[in-house]
Amino acid sequence: MYYYLPSCKVKILFPDISHKIQTYLKNKGVIILGCCKHIDIKLYEDDVVINNCTSCAIIINEKYPFLKQISLYEYLLLQNDYKWPIYSDTKYVIQDCFKARNNASMKNAVRLCLQKMEIEIIELSNGIDFDGTFKHKQIPSDALKAAPKFYSKYQKHIELLNDKEIAIRMSEYINKLPLKNVVVYCNSCYKGLKMADDSCKHILELLFQ
Repeated sequence: MYYYLPSCKVKILFPDISHKIQTYLKNKGVIILGCCKHIDIKLYEDDVVINNCTSCAIIINEKYPFLKQISLYEYLLLQNDYKWPIYSDTKYVIQDCFKARNNASMKNAVRLCLQKMEIEIIELSNGIDFDGTFKHKQIPSDALKAAPKFYSKYQKHIELLNDKEIAIRMSEYINKLPLKNVVVYCNSCYKGLKMADDSCKHILELLFQ
């Protein structure tokens, strides 16, 4: 059975897009779950969980290490009926997420999706430590409880800043990029970069316009 984690943050940031994704997946027979931290159904080894969030992927991996997970981007690449929107002559810097540094399948799928949409990708040589606002806030207690192994280690990377300081840090960062058109696949990265430049896009905005 296929299940989908819609991501609480995606539902808040992009309610219309979240609805479009869920409608598409429901028509495929995919069961929509709730919050990754509070799953209340039994999952089995032959089940597959589809995620669109770096944090959801981490939490499910720690809570259900026996489960197969794929990103929404990997899933879309397997679908023959998905109609890829086309953005010819468009360039985006792709910003990777620190939380996804070991998630090669998600990172590769994001790039393949961008290529399917005919977007020219500009890679960064030093963007792997970026995590938007997440690195500058206290880790939520429910995230620590849901994935204590990962997030207890992550805490050493935290540099607490207030919102004004984060905005300055994000502006300094984006001004060093080769292009201000940036595409991300992480909610925290999106929130951080949007504080500095409104042209930042989440890949979901491009896939489900």
